[in-house]
Amino acid sequence: MRLHTSAIAILLAALVQYSHAQGQNELLGISPTVLSLAKAGVSQDLIVNLDATNAVFRLKERSQAGNQGFPTQEDVEALAREFSQMKKSLFPDGKLGRNRIVKDFSHLPTVLVEVPDLESLVLLVKQPQVKSVHENQSFRPPGA
Repeated sequence: MRLHTSAIAILLAALVQYSHAQGQNELLGISPTVLSLAKAGVSQDLIVNLDATNAVFRLKERSQAGNQGFPTQEDVEALAREFSQMKKSLFPDGKLGRNRIVKDFSHLPTVLVEVPDLESLVLLVKQPQVKSVHENQSFRPPGA
């Protein structure tokens, strides 16, 4: 699926604002449900957002230089490559300790990670590249 370049630009701008608001990771920011399951040793698939602030600012600088302030498809692909490098540096061979990437969202600084227990969750959230960790909740639009 190809995303329209302006839709990606809007999404990335929102991610930058969100990442600034998040600040430093702490277990206190993790949902009580996630913590409870992790303490019980229940494996969970969690949404992990990485800090993409620098990559997005570089995209904004490139976009402002041309194309009327909008990123080109080439800009978007360059950003996807940066996201890929960020993920590879944090999860060599798709793993960090016992945490394992289940799904990689290639054009976002986001991965779905299998987290088997509390020790693995703590390891994950202590990484400076990790901005937030969330439950993987299903969403069904009204009328679907």
